[in-house]
Amino acid sequence: MTLEPLALIVDDDPGVITALQYRLESIGCRCVVAHTGAQGLAEFQRHEPDIVLTDGRMPVGDGPTLVRSIRETGDTPVVLLTGFASKYESEMHSDPNVKILQKPYDGDLLAALVLKLLGRAQDIDEDADDYEFARTPDGSGQEDSSHA
Repeated sequence: MTLEPLALIVDDDPGVITALQYRLESIGCRCVVAHTGAQGLAEFQRHEPDIVLTDGRMPVGDGPTLVRSIRETGDTPVVLLTGFASKYESEMHSDPNVKILQKPYDGDLLAALVLKLLGRAQDIDEDADDYEFARTPDGSGQEDSSHA
């Protein structure tokens, strides 16, 4: 029996955490949560999740700082959820395992992106063309085959 993938959700808004947790559990993920970037790093080190979803701006460590710390240990996929995508695109564009999703985002798109990053794209009901709506670090909104 295969264990469900573990997702780490890092956000300072409890309502966002609840919504993300509900959505991720609906696609078969187990979830661990943190409310700051610093807590997120501690939970990342403790649990070694399969994927991280993080807000861009939080107290006590922002999303990009968390991503840089995660990169010191490996290439775990990260979805950076932010209302300020353009602020982070230039910094994150060289990392193929970071996807930036502009807030507000569509829950189905988020679920499809998570499944794709987890290598479970076969579990997606929607057409793969739906990915074109996700903001990618190069700002194109299109998946680049070199980043696959």
